[in-house]
Amino acid sequence: MSEPPLFDAFELTSLLPDEVPGHLESIAVRGEQLVVGTSDGQLLLYQMSPLQSSPPSSHDPPTCVMSARRSLGCGRNAVNRIELCSATGTGLALCDATVS
Repeated sequence: MSEPPLFDAFELTSLLPDEVPGHLESIAVRGEQLVVGTSDGQLLLYQMSPLQSSPPSSHDPPTCVMSARRSLGCGRNAVNRIELCSATGTGLALCDATVS
């Protein structure tokens, strides 16, 4: 007979609002910034609310608010990959075999 786990290591939480434009293709996180690449060649920048340091039973999930939106100019092709560099504060996106 197996015993139930003492705790859950992960909790499923929805971060993004339901009205995210396009379909999500790629995602990257740097600190409290969430960058989403969409199926129609756009980058969406979301600011996450900081996590509260409170007991686990009373903590609310972080919320995300879109703060910027940029078209990569690659037509309606998907953003295949996003890489963020913490040291320089820059990001690279791969879309239609072009790095932006």
